[in-house]
Amino acid sequence: MTAVGPFAPLADAAATVLVGVPVWVVYWARRLAKARHTSLWFAYVLPVGVGGSAVLAVVGASIAVYQVLVWTVGDPEGASAAQHFSGTPVAGACVVVGLVSWWYHRRVLVAAAPGRTEVTRVYEYLMSGIALAAATVGVTLVVVALVEALVPAGFEIGTSVTNSLLAGVTLLVVGGPLWWAFWSHVGRLARAGVEVELGSPARRVYLVVLFGLGGVAAVVSVLVAAFLAIQGVLQTGIDAAVVRDMRIPVAILLATAVVSGYHGAVYRDDRSRLPVAEVRHGPRYVLLVGSPDDGVGRAVAHLTGARVDVWTRTDGTAGPWVVDDVVAAVSSSGADAVTVVAGPAGLETVGMRRA
Repeated sequence: MTAVGPFAPLADAAATVLVGVPVWVVYWARRLAKARHTSLWFAYVLPVGVGGSAVLAVVGASIAVYQVLVWTVGDPEGASAAQHFSGTPVAGACVVVGLVSWWYHRRVLVAAAPGRTEVTRVYEYLMSGIALAAATVGVTLVVVALVEALVPAGFEIGTSVTNSLLAGVTLLVVGGPLWWAFWSHVGRLARAGVEVELGSPARRVYLVVLFGLGGVAAVVSVLVAAFLAIQGVLQTGIDAAVVRDMRIPVAILLATAVVSGYHGAVYRDDRSRLPVAEVRHGPRYVLLVGSPDDGVGRAVAHLTGARVDVWTRTDGTAGPWVVDDVVAAVSSSGADAVTVVAGPAGLETVGMRRA
């Protein structure tokens, strides 16, 4: 038996909730939320939990704002208010659910990695990237709409020029402030000359990816625009129709070229402000034997440049790791490989070499 009439959507939604919520509670709330915070755990919480929720909220907000703008100043194409706003409740629900889910996963993330850590930076650059993607699409649509307005077609197919422009403005209004909020925050920290911010792996990956993707998209757009131009010249010559056909690749070229050029310039500025790395002379391999690893392995590897493995003592006599003490012990050894054993009396350093 299926629900019919005005309650059919409510019944479908209730069925989805009844199936999905128990599965989420069993697998996430009762098990994985309290599990060890491994790389796989963060790979779910960051891109899926935080990122997916943010995308849902941005898409929902964009649809709702667009529908309001079209009804207010755009071209609703003769639809009644009920018809025009039929999808707005779903868009609003996406905003609410997305924001609640984002808030929840953000709290989980803060509890798992308190303070300003690399996980915090990954979160900030992820949010900045999502917002920048929306704003970039908005710029592209605005350029497309401007070309359509300057070079009108003989007859209009699809969305009107006004509505295309409003779609671009909507994405700029939704994505622009969000991008600026996160990007200006990390930018202030980087401009303050904090070395850990300038040299952050998350920042480097963010800048390189945007520079690379923007560059690739710009090159592809140039090729497509050139193909359309050559095709038009061979067929009818350069006229308004050819210019109009080139509007999308040209708009993508302008938007992605700005994104690529800007982030490439930021990356080069970061590299110029980082101090020259000192050549480290020390062990190439470090084995730490003691208490369970609480990030000490990554910290020692970063500070010494060595490959680090951590083994846990089973007798429970090891004290907590102190990164500075471990680095000092490693640096004092002239061997290519070092074992640092944490015991009740402190650290014991043993140089090693292959037989």
